[in-house]
Amino acid sequence: MLGFGQLCIMVGYDSESFILESVIHSIHERNPEKVSQYAGYYGQAVIFCAYMTTCLFAPSILHISTPKLLLIFSAISYTLFPMGFLFFNAHFYFFSAVLLGAGTSFFYLGMGSYLSQHSTRETIESNVSISWSVGCCSLILGAGILAGITSFSAQDTPPTVIHNSTEFVEHERRYSNNEIYPLIFIISFFCGISDCCINGARSVICTIVMPQRRAQAFSVTRMYHAAACMTVFFFSPIVPLYIYTLVLPTLSIASTLLFFHVVDNTHVMERKLTEQVNMEKMRKIIEQI
Repeated sequence: MLGFGQLCIMVGYDSESFILESVIHSIHERNPEKVSQYAGYYGQAVIFCAYMTTCLFAPSILHISTPKLLLIFSAISYTLFPMGFLFFNAHFYFFSAVLLGAGTSFFYLGMGSYLSQHSTRETIESNVSISWSVGCCSLILGAGILAGITSFSAQDTPPTVIHNSTEFVEHERRYSNNEIYPLIFIISFFCGISDCCINGARSVICTIVMPQRRAQAFSVTRMYHAAACMTVFFFSPIVPLYIYTLVLPTLSIASTLLFFHVVDNTHVMERKLTEQVNMEKMRKIIEQI
């Protein structure tokens, strides 16, 4: 049920995220004074800034409420943000972005806490995996919705090669659809697998390593995540695509090595705890004899 709820929430959000920058740029072209052409990037930066800030005090809110209340608030914030595009206003756009950032923090904290409360050590890994696998289907549904919309509304436009969001380059090599689509699908497939694995492993490790402070552990990891995303979106208008292409695999390799180190330390800690529990049981048996 939790995975299905995540699926429903994320279908709209992921669909909107795919086209957000393009929609804002289109609104700017129609009325330049209404909104900045980079408001799509800045809006995403505001979302993750609010996300990062809320992570600092979200565990305290969870302490005086319940995971269900956090999930309800997050559902409301995820609904308000796309509704603002029906009658676009720049002030409401950034205000709803702040609410969405806070709702994102509450959502992931509430989801992690709810899963850990209804799982044991034997079931936590499978429960997290099932929840994320169902929730990540939102990307497939969102992509399908956009593919259906664009297939009916596509119009012939002159081909343009873009170096980044602000600079047009004419000397770049142009690829046909048959050349670029297979590569895009392969890259997206592996990126999706790695993202799901990272989120699942992170949730399990936080639950195992800090069972008494799971909410704090979830929030701290998400805070660093949000800080990195905020930085990237804020500098997106001026950072060339080549920089992203170089930095992405470098950081992925570094994070993989660090994850191996953390997982190894977690296994060592679990073995020590198991040995202590077994020794305590043996001691009690010996005392009874």
